Amino acid sequence: MPFLSLHTLHASIGHAIDELERLYRAHTTAEGLDFPDLDEPYYPSARHTSAEERAEKLKTDPDVAFTIRCIVAACGQMSAAVNRTWLGVMETIQGGQLAACLRFMEQAHIVVILRHGNPQGMHARDICTSIVKIRPCDAPPPDPNTLTPTKLSHILRVLATSHWICEVSPDVFANNRRSSALDSGKTLDMPPPPTLPLSA
Repeated sequence: MPFLSLHTLHASIGHAIDELERLYRAHTTAEGLDFPDLDEPYYPSARHTSAEERAEKLKTDPDVAFTIRCIVAACGQMSAAVNRTWLGVMETIQGGQLAACLRFMEQAHIVVILRHGNPQGMHARDICTSIVKIRPCDAPPPDPNTLTPTKLSHILRVLATSHWICEVSPDVFANNRRSSALDSGKTLDMPPPPTLPLSA
C-alpha cells in the first residue's frame, strides 16, 4: 500500500478519535467523562460511579458506536496493510487457539480468581493453585503434568497478546476491561458448576 494511502488511513483514525472525544466531551459534567480504559476492569456485578456507568453506556450511543466501528475498521485495514502477508495468514489460522484459550479462561474461572486476587496481578503459580482448589468436589484431580504454571502462563500470554487480559510483569496477570466482561459474579467460596476436564 502506498505511503499516501497509509497517511490517509492514519488521518481517518485521528479524525475518528477526535470525533469520539468530542462526543464524550459533549456529555461531560462536573465529574468529567473520559473514554473507558482498557486496562481497568469493569465487572458487571460490581458497583460503579455514575461517571463510570455513563462512560460505559455511552459506547452504545448510535453516533459513538458508529465512530468506534470506523476506528476499528481503519485500524484493521492498517494492520493488514503493513503486516507481512504470511504472518497475517498464520494469525488467521491460529484464531482457533485464541478461542480455545478464551474457553479455558472461562471454564477455569480465571476471571473470578483474578477478581479475588491482588488487583496488581497474580502470579501464574498462584492462579494455578486456585484453579485446582475450586474444582468441583467430584472432579478427578488434574494431572500435575497437564496443568502447570508454565503451561498456564503460555495460555494467558496468548490472551494478553490479543488484549483479553493483562500481563503486568513476567508471569503475573490481571483482569482488564475485556476479561471482566466474562465475570460470572461468583465468589470463590461458591462451588463452581461442573466443567470439562482441564486437559480438554
